[in-house]
Amino acid sequence: MRKASCESKEGSSKSISRNTFTLIELLVVIAIIAILASILLPALNQARKQGEVAACVNNLKQIGSGVIQYGMEYDDFMLPFDGRYRNMGGTVNKTWLYYARFHLAINDPSPSTSSSETRNVPKDASFGITHCPASGNLSGTWNYRWPSYGMMKYFIGGLDPNTVKTWEKGWKFHHYKSPSKKAWIIDSIYSTTTYHFKKTDYTNIENYGNSYVENTGEYVNRTRHGQKSNILFPDGHVQTFTEAALKAEISSKAYFNQVEMFGSGNIK
Repeated sequence: MRKASCESKEGSSKSISRNTFTLIELLVVIAIIAILASILLPALNQARKQGEVAACVNNLKQIGSGVIQYGMEYDDFMLPFDGRYRNMGGTVNKTWLYYARFHLAINDPSPSTSSSETRNVPKDASFGITHCPASGNLSGTWNYRWPSYGMMKYFIGGLDPNTVKTWEKGWKFHHYKSPSKKAWIIDSIYSTTTYHFKKTDYTNIENYGNSYVENTGEYVNRTRHGQKSNILFPDGHVQTFTEAALKAEISSKAYFNQVEMFGSGNIK
């Protein structure tokens, strides 16, 4: 009986030893997992970035639909970048986004526009279509002055760079002979150090946006999407441009106002 008992214990011991990992086997498994992670993580990160670009494009398309609808309701009128131009009778804090808010499902009847430093965008709208999903700013669009998308300031945006007053052309959508070629609303970011299109943009993506951009590229963000920018055109389509393509576009003429995408040409 004792012999059988000993044999039973011995068999049990062998069974246990066969069902456990050795240290070497465990290290091999960990190494394989690490290799797989190093292969998959860059691909997953790239997929995430592509998803953010697609979501940003969708934001701009919805913004385009809303602002175009606003124009249709007001005799084909094109909103300026803020209320000081095109006889709007507003202020610097009453931006295009403020005027178009109801058409963008921001149901705020009377937001305060006395300051650009206080939250006047409802919290439930702060991370809606006015906030780029690739932005590192955790506050969202907290004021109508600081969305992730900015309107071109000069010409199409209502300001004459020569007189610093309302530009007398381009008040109506039908004034634009080639609406598919005029940059209108674009990825934006605020920074005290600005980078025009001929420079590489190094702006921190944690910065908040800006409701307007300079036609020469200042406040146009390229860092959120890997040195690319999404641009909405007056015909409603959105296109993604690399920083190199924007640089080539602005460098094609001696002055920015001669460049069709950013200038004053082909407008009644």
